[in-house]
Amino acid sequence: MNQGTDQSSRRSSGRMWPIAIVGVLAAQAAFIAAVITIATGDPSNAIEPNYYEKAVKWDTSSRAAHVWEDSGWSLELSFEPADAAAMPASSSTRRLVAHLRNRESQRVDASSIEVECFHQARSGERFEWTLVPRAHGEFESPAQHFRPGLWEVRATLSVSGVEATVVRTIEVASP
Repeated sequence: MNQGTDQSSRRSSGRMWPIAIVGVLAAQAAFIAAVITIATGDPSNAIEPNYYEKAVKWDTSSRAAHVWEDSGWSLELSFEPADAAAMPASSSTRRLVAHLRNRESQRVDASSIEVECFHQARSGERFEWTLVPRAHGEFESPAQHFRPGLWEVRATLSVSGVEATVVRTIEVASP
């Protein structure tokens, strides 16, 4: 009797090792899959698009920024309600409005203004537009839902043959 009990306990312990090893490997694979899903699915985590190209062109961008500053031009960016008459006061639908001025604070027209903007808490969700002229020296984006908080706005513009990228951080207040 004693000998039969020893053999059955050996068999059951011998079967547990392969099951335990497979279980540990499955748990590790599930953990890795969960980490990858969290890391790639969260819009708060983002890699700068075209970072290598931007790094290669850094010297050119830096010179253009100095020319922009020396010219005395200024670009004012703000988020304004899309249409005060059509939208309720609590609406978060807004337009990005740009005012371009020269050294004498007179409005200036630009050949083009391309904008990339993103909320700083959600840098993976980016909006890109070409601003359309609204009036002399004034440009706007299409109406869009902008959540309250800090937004980074990168405007690439061309004025009188000078191209520059202007970066601004703008706060969007709660409606």
